[in-house]
Amino acid sequence: MTEPITIDGMSRQAKHNARKREDLQNIGTIPKPANVRRRNSCRKNLLKFLRTYLGQTFYLEFCDDQIAAVKSIEAAVMNGGLAAIAMPRGFGKTSISEGAAIWGILFGHIRFGVVIGSDQKAAESILADITTEFENNELLQDDFPEVCKPVEHLEGRVQRCGSQHVNGEPTHMQWKSARLVFPTVPKTKYTLARGSVLQAKGLTAGVRGLHHKNMDAKIRPDFVILDDPQTRESAKSFDQSEAREKIIRGDVMGLAGHDRVISAVMPCTVIEKGDLADRFLDRGNNPEWRGHRTKLVYAWGVKNKAKGSKHEYENSALWDAYKEIWQRCKLNGDMAEANAFYKSNRKAMDAGVEVASKYFYDSSEELSAVQHAFHLLYKVGEPAFLAEYQNEPPGEENDSYKIAADDVRNALNHLGRRKLPNEAQYLTAMIDVNYLGLNWAAAGFDSKRAGWIADYGKYPDGRKWLWSKAIAAKQGLTEEQAVYQGVMKLGELLHSTEFVREDGTRIFFNAIMFDANYMTDTVAKACKALSRKLNFQVWTSRSRPTKQYRTARGAKVMKRAQDVHLEKNDRGFECVYVSDRWQKDAQQGFKLFAGAPLSISLFGNDPLKHERMGAEIASQQLLQLLRGDIVDSYTWTPPNGRNDLLDAVKGCIAAAALLGAGQADPVKRRAKKARKPRVQKIQI
Repeated sequence: MTEPITIDGMSRQAKHNARKREDLQNIGTIPKPANVRRRNSCRKNLLKFLRTYLGQTFYLEFCDDQIAAVKSIEAAVMNGGLAAIAMPRGFGKTSISEGAAIWGILFGHIRFGVVIGSDQKAAESILADITTEFENNELLQDDFPEVCKPVEHLEGRVQRCGSQHVNGEPTHMQWKSARLVFPTVPKTKYTLARGSVLQAKGLTAGVRGLHHKNMDAKIRPDFVILDDPQTRESAKSFDQSEAREKIIRGDVMGLAGHDRVISAVMPCTVIEKGDLADRFLDRGNNPEWRGHRTKLVYAWGVKNKAKGSKHEYENSALWDAYKEIWQRCKLNGDMAEANAFYKSNRKAMDAGVEVASKYFYDSSEELSAVQHAFHLLYKVGEPAFLAEYQNEPPGEENDSYKIAADDVRNALNHLGRRKLPNEAQYLTAMIDVNYLGLNWAAAGFDSKRAGWIADYGKYPDGRKWLWSKAIAAKQGLTEEQAVYQGVMKLGELLHSTEFVREDGTRIFFNAIMFDANYMTDTVAKACKALSRKLNFQVWTSRSRPTKQYRTARGAKVMKRAQDVHLEKNDRGFECVYVSDRWQKDAQQGFKLFAGAPLSISLFGNDPLKHERMGAEIASQQLLQLLRGDIVDSYTWTPPNGRNDLLDAVKGCIAAAALLGAGQADPVKRRAKKARKPRVQKIQI
């Protein structure tokens, strides 16, 4: 029979529990590193750190491309800067990023690191891998006790962070799925991670304004790892890639604040031509990111010089024969026959083939990295292999849509500036609005929608900006005031400018419209005021991707043509059109003879005077156009420079089509679904 607990017994039990809690809460004295020499040898050497402390992850020899990637990340951490590195799937880029974050934090190279993934889940997955290393890696625990001992004391229970202390001094530790705040322990020469932060964020989850207040100071992010910051879905969408690029350029690059430039690395894989990774790897458009592409296979063999041969490489016939054997073996679940063929022909099959790493293959059923590369090619197919393992997704560019700057500059109609042919029936102007200026074009059109650009330019002239902080300080104008003033002044100027036909008769504007995708409300208010002042209806305009083209809720459609309509909404009269369709028509129009139906041509006789127009019209290329029953699908390259005049010209054409220029196709309307017959249940 159990004896009842006395008051003294309860007191002893309470004291025992208190001591137990104290043992769990108090870490006690932090020991010195077990192997100081080993630890110090990795302080400025990321590659050695990965090999020494993360050997279970990096058990294969590093290839040259991996070493170069590690060195790039190390340089960005130690010296600052940006680096975009494309690596094949399975090359360990995420593991290298995780190792770099651990190394940077432990040695104080990173005070506030942000791990950004394609979404929040992907970013937190990386942080989970990092916490696993701190919790279970015995070498880290031996040599970095100032971090690992407090982590070990949690025993996986993060709620203990709040009460954890070192002999009475709180560690202020956080150990959450999206945020790690490393323990603040008594200062020694080893406590380099004291109060440092690692935070996980999805790229589109909102990354602005991150900061942390620790015991020493308020800190902001100083290093960012953008690990594969796109999804398959976003890679296929120009608009999503554009949006993600803007987030990186704006929100991510501004994380460090105004007094410091942030450092960042982007380990990535190209999924689609022109996707987010492809953009940041392009040294022409993003030289500061020092983009570097690596491949799984650098050479497929010795080029076949035999005349009339259907094979590109001398080893192609052998690999074609091998593929048939391999497919048969995969069905049977036994690779013996395939391996025997490869082994007996290996010298000829491997001749001229260069792979990134000789260590990358499955030794349980493969004999070499070359064989492994061909297996991957067979498994995933050439398009996926080129994207996932070569970082060179196959181009879908249709030569018939290509437009060169020379095509535009040479599309001359030999008319004087502000002169139009007698057959011109419509005159439209479109003004693209942004803080750099108002870029505009004015064009005349005939009934077949042949177009003649009679004038174009920018307000203010030259390199002057419409608004900047310096202009605000000098003139006392807000950005809204500058845009409003610009719309009023340029609208009045265009409306009063004389455009004449060859017979001397003046042609007046049928439509003047201002782009309202930027500062929508301000532009709309200015257009209303301008309309009242001129006694002429000035429209706002909104361009839309094909799938987003629709009439605004509550708006009244005043006029409609194919892929363009005029609606009356809360902002006034607004011309809404499909950006893709009219951009394609604008570019293709310059390739037609001046005066031909649907053609577009430039005033004057000198192509050199249209350098800017040529560059901006050709700033994007149409890669693919898929015709659909309801809507068409367009795939474009990212802009390689400013394209304000392209926006202005396509707006002029859309407005002319709305007015009646050209033979519009019947408007496609979504077919109504057939109503299913109603079946009444009859009980028999």
